Amino acid sequence: MRRFALGVLFFLLVGSGWTGTAVASFTPTETPTVTPTATISATYTITPTFTHSPTPAIIALVRLNHNRFNPAQGEAVEILGLRPDHGDITVAIYNAAGIRLRKFTVQAPYGTPPPAWDGKNEQGQTVASGVYYFVLQGNRLHKRLRIAVIK
Repeated sequence: MRRFALGVLFFLLVGSGWTGTAVASFTPTETPTVTPTATISATYTITPTFTHSPTPAIIALVRLNHNRFNPAQGEAVEILGLRPDHGDITVAIYNAAGIRLRKFTVQAPYGTPPPAWDGKNEQGQTVASGVYYFVLQGNRLHKRLRIAVIK
């Protein structure tokens, strides 16, 4: 009976995920005593992984000089913040309906004054008042900007 009880205790300890050493000692005249000796050791290695891409910081710098303009008064919208690592930039301008009005390429290196849109479509006509969208695409650059034309 004592061996059975000892076996059940050992099975419960080992079966529950307990690891260690169980030492049982008894004499026929004494009740059995179990002295568990557990040694728990764990080693954790935490290796943080950081991914850093400079692209978001570069894209955040590209902007227009203002968000509304009047092309009838000779104003133009300048594209600011372009960097040499953007390469050649393709600029497409769309109206609110999604129709492309004008598309041009800005060659790197960018000069002064910065590249600009004069408020005209492909046919050279001044666009109507409304909201227009710039889509800038280049090396590591994809940016959408919005501008209002006011006459």
